[in-house]
Amino acid sequence: MKTLALLYICCLTFSGQLLGQLPDYHVQKLPVKSGLMQPSQVDEMMRDEKGFLWLLSPTKVQRFDGKSILSFSFDDACIGIEQDDKGTIWLLTRQNIYRYKNDFTGFEKLANYSSKLNKYLRLLAGPKKKLYLLSTEGILRWNSATDKMETIGALSFKMGGNFPFLQSYGDYIFFRLSNTTILRYNTATKAQDSVHVQQPSFLMPLDANNVWVRQGIGSTVLASFKTKKIAPFSKAQFNEPVTGNNFFITAAFENRPGEFFVMVNDKGFYTYNTNTTKFKKINFFNNGRLLTGKPLLTRNNFFKEKNGTVWFNNEAGLFFVNPATANMGLLRSGGGTSNSQWDNDIRNLTEDSKGNIWFSTANGFCNWDKTNGFVTTWLPNYTANNYLNYASVKSIGFSNNKIIIGQSEKGFWLFDPVAQTFSRPKFEKDSLQKKFHGEFNRNMLQLRNGNFLILSNNLWLLDKETFYIRPIIIPEFTGVGRKAFEDEQGRIWILGSAAIIVVDKEYKPLYLLNDKVLGKWFNAIVQKDDSTFWVAAKSLYEIKLQPQKKLGIKPIFPKLKNQHFSNLFKDSLGHIWMCHDEGMYRYIPSSWHIHICPSESL
Repeated sequence: MKTLALLYICCLTFSGQLLGQLPDYHVQKLPVKSGLMQPSQVDEMMRDEKGFLWLLSPTKVQRFDGKSILSFSFDDACIGIEQDDKGTIWLLTRQNIYRYKNDFTGFEKLANYSSKLNKYLRLLAGPKKKLYLLSTEGILRWNSATDKMETIGALSFKMGGNFPFLQSYGDYIFFRLSNTTILRYNTATKAQDSVHVQQPSFLMPLDANNVWVRQGIGSTVLASFKTKKIAPFSKAQFNEPVTGNNFFITAAFENRPGEFFVMVNDKGFYTYNTNTTKFKKINFFNNGRLLTGKPLLTRNNFFKEKNGTVWFNNEAGLFFVNPATANMGLLRSGGGTSNSQWDNDIRNLTEDSKGNIWFSTANGFCNWDKTNGFVTTWLPNYTANNYLNYASVKSIGFSNNKIIIGQSEKGFWLFDPVAQTFSRPKFEKDSLQKKFHGEFNRNMLQLRNGNFLILSNNLWLLDKETFYIRPIIIPEFTGVGRKAFEDEQGRIWILGSAAIIVVDKEYKPLYLLNDKVLGKWFNAIVQKDDSTFWVAAKSLYEIKLQPQKKLGIKPIFPKLKNQHFSNLFKDSLGHIWMCHDEGMYRYIPSSWHIHICPSESL
């Protein structure tokens, strides 16, 4: 059994139990900064190659470096901001084109492209990051050699409607040719073709041949330049029930080949599989809680960087996440005293034969179903005789199709996940059962042979098949066991309140260390090599196996003295991870170096 502190969120009441859904991705929120525009003001966002975040509103542009803000105001409506292949930042308004010169001058207006009419419609860093401009007179491309906007040879078109667009994929750019047609233009070969769509808007390419595009004020359809056909969406394509028949995709980006992240208006976030054409609902969590608030419907509410980091705009703020990067995030209950919440104090975890995760808490135990992502919680009933009857559950395990529930007091239960019933483990004598139920359960270790070593006021062994519990008597061991560990050689270590004892598979003593001062704090152990172990008390100590059944002990890492460590773990690289109250340390043996892992970096 492995111990890990996890906290969960988002509960729904169901049949006296609690249901909640786990997150798919942990997102981070841009810190609130005085003077930074509100999410509802942001029409577009872009992060440049130097790491600056640019935010665009109808009358203002802001550049934010995480600490300070540079603001620029404009008289006419700002409609687009991009960075081209040369690293230049460009700004488009209805009547002017600007490029960023420096922090002192700010944006400079291109005098040759100033107009009294609202002639400019969209700006795009398209194929090969070249700058493209959609205007009422056609599509232009910036030529850095001539310092001019030049025509590209695409068909002339009639711009109608309120939502003009200019998008790209590979060498192609896509735009609205008329109120009934969208056009695809190959910037390398100059080939062009079209597909008919009524009142097209909000176009998003999936690949060179297929695009999503909205029809008028209705739903998004899938338009194919290869077949020249369009296909509407249906409720059957979604992995869970959705309300209404309007499927308006407001934003999307390619996460990896064959998979897109999608924002569906009034329905939330999804992944879309291009092979199965199925949508799967995903949950974004921030700071341990389900991300609330609706995504804001703006011209560009998703922006993806080269490194895969995605920025998006939400009523609750500006957020970013890198879906391709494995991350560790905080999961927790929503808090409060309502019965629709579960306890955030997670003690232990185990996995059943189907891969579902079970975890014990200070108030009941829980199950995460990997097939649907839902968490179910069982809360105690103190007067029950055939059900969980104590809140604090210290231990949890799985064997022979049963979940082993170790209450802190009032004994253990065996839970049948299929029949949803509770039963008690067996004892050879009623007196043993009474004694066991009267003890305080502190911990449990599943041994390699599948049996469970229980550490309460005394030591007990639970059989993996029959679920009989019998006492383990080790006369040399005094005190109360706090932690047990089976090393690589099959020796069993028991960390007690007054001693550390090492026994063989028959529980015959091999080594003994009596220490009444440090002993009461021993709560974690890790094996460094065949004869060297580290233990955690109020500091870290190294233990060496010595002749005549003795253990040598000495303090290590004096800089970490008087810190409370809750867990020690050695990974496959031989690095040792040390969890304490304020974060984690990682020890790298090759350099005798400790690397600090603060919580905000996880």
